[in-house]
Amino acid sequence: MQKTVLSFGETLWDLFPSGPALGGAPFNFACRVNSLGDRGIIISRIGRDDYGRKALEQIAAFGMDVSCLQQEDRHPTGTVKVRLDDKGNPDFLIVSEVAYDFIDVTDELLGLARAADCVCFGTLVQRAPTSRRSLRRLLEVTGKGVKFLDINLRKDCFFRETITESLKQANILKMNLHEAHYLAELFEISLSSLPDFCAEMMEDWSLSCCLVTLGGPATPFPPDSSTNICEANRWPTAAGLAMRSARWSRCNEEPRRRYRLRKSGIF
Repeated sequence: MQKTVLSFGETLWDLFPSGPALGGAPFNFACRVNSLGDRGIIISRIGRDDYGRKALEQIAAFGMDVSCLQQEDRHPTGTVKVRLDDKGNPDFLIVSEVAYDFIDVTDELLGLARAADCVCFGTLVQRAPTSRRSLRRLLEVTGKGVKFLDINLRKDCFFRETITESLKQANILKMNLHEAHYLAELFEISLSSLPDFCAEMMEDWSLSCCLVTLGGPATPFPPDSSTNICEANRWPTAAGLAMRSARWSRCNEEPRRRYRLRKSGIF
């Protein structure tokens, strides 16, 4: 049966030296969910400007539902200025006071959240009070749906409170290796063993599933019997692993019981 997955957050344009590219982690997640055969709906906000019109056209061209893509005149569509150093390493400047900082909660969105199989969210969209309040309201009314936290830490765009409040709401946590190091330091958890780190995060925050992306072919931590390590070419994104590997019913039935390790994925 097709699942309905809501993805709340930023839809933006990455402004590379070679030209703009449509992105934003929540948009990418919803797009990937659609490509896997489920119904991914992006909940975001864009400006009535050239970037907004182009975003709307591209998202519709992907065959995605655009009914929850809000539009406005007051703030521009989100952008990220990407600069590359001499070695090709990117530096990102995420523009503030843009449309996705002002996502409104509506009766339609509340109804969708009550019926959704999954709600995906991150921390970047919570940098502004309007979108933060709207997200928390949606999470409050989410029924049996899985709450998927793609933590997506971006420089100068999050606070400790944002992280802790998000973890309290989540059933599933996804992070990259850099974010794992940050969380390990923040919560004073050893990262000498990545599986043990995942297990402690799951226990401390009552998570049903913990996903870590390593970002390359080398695995700096040895696998053990309690850890699923998947090659990237088998699972296109964390969305794929979560949608196919996480047990929806188990997440729903006992979302707050403390397990040493129920399921973790490293890829």
